[in-house]
Amino acid sequence: MGCCRGCGKWMGRLIPAESRSISEQDAFLSRSVEDALSLSNVRGEIELISSDVAVRALRDVFWCGSSAQMGRALGILPSQIVHFCAGTFPAPLLLFVRASYATGATMAQMFVSNRFEVAGSVERKPDFEVQRSVPRRLQLAAELVRRLNDALAEGGHQSVGAVAAGLNVTAATVWRRERELATRLAQMHAEYASKETQAQKEIYQADVIAFIAECAARGIAPGRRQVDKECGGIGRFSTDWKRSIIKDAMSQVATLPPRSGE
Repeated sequence: MGCCRGCGKWMGRLIPAESRSISEQDAFLSRSVEDALSLSNVRGEIELISSDVAVRALRDVFWCGSSAQMGRALGILPSQIVHFCAGTFPAPLLLFVRASYATGATMAQMFVSNRFEVAGSVERKPDFEVQRSVPRRLQLAAELVRRLNDALAEGGHQSVGAVAAGLNVTAATVWRRERELATRLAQMHAEYASKETQAQKEIYQADVIAFIAECAARGIAPGRRQVDKECGGIGRFSTDWKRSIIKDAMSQVATLPPRSGE
């Protein structure tokens, strides 16, 4: 369940139907995280070593200075190891926890003393999963196809421009990458917009006729702007079809026979 987004209070954890057994590796990694966090409570004139220095020391001592060997052993891309050693960006705690499990080096040795006991070190060969980042262009391609197919399944409610805006790209990008799907969506959206416009005209026409007929029954002759405003408009004509509908409705109501008793 996690934490409440409002106050941050811990709401508990959902209990799975089957509990997963905790391996020796899981227990070791958990203890290593606790050891790393406990370094912040050390008192005195102790300065923790920066992550780039710590990574370079681990690489040089245990992997003969090879970023490729270190990356393969820890399940991290060698190119990322190079950036961590150069200090391009800080190394994650994941790297040091895995290095501790693979070499037996403690968090204090990595971040405080920077001295390692190679002779008595533990040599494990864990099989860590390598997590590769997906390039933005591949993510965009898959998401673009999904969004276009969803828009087609909805009947053309969204336009190509709306799909592009949802992905924070230009409409030209959508047309360039998925021309076939974009063409189908554009045609479907044009049909959808035409049907919606026709439906709006029919509703507007019915409201206009009803309002003018009601005014005629009371002997009132409303102006065109008043009719538009009473029928959901703003009293200003931005389209010619509204003027045409009101004009035809007035002529139609004028030709109606008077009601009995009037």
